[in-house]
Amino acid sequence: MHNQGRIAAVKGKSHYFLPGGGSLAEETSEQTAMREVREELACELRIIGQLGKAIQFFQAEEQNYRMEAVFFEGELIGVTLETAEYELCWLDVGQIEEGFYHKCQVWAVKQLIDSKK
Repeated sequence: MHNQGRIAAVKGKSHYFLPGGGSLAEETSEQTAMREVREELACELRIIGQLGKAIQFFQAEEQNYRMEAVFFEGELIGVTLETAEYELCWLDVGQIEEGFYHKCQVWAVKQLIDSKK
């Protein structure tokens, strides 16, 4: 979360997503988060702490999916020389309900907000 109460996100075709993705073989959740942020946003990530884990079932393009996710609070600490896959977007916390496609990502942001109270 940005210090002005905004959340880093990437924009898909019609919704927003938290930066992230699948783990590579023998990669920890922390390593995955750092690699995915580097690939998607061309930024380095400093992990502050784990927010929680969630499992979500969803359907996309007529396929059923089971997503296991681990969420972290982090800070973007610099840019890399790589080309970003997505443009970095900053969402106000009031935009997360309608903005994020995955409900588990809404839950994770709410966990972050609650931890700051």
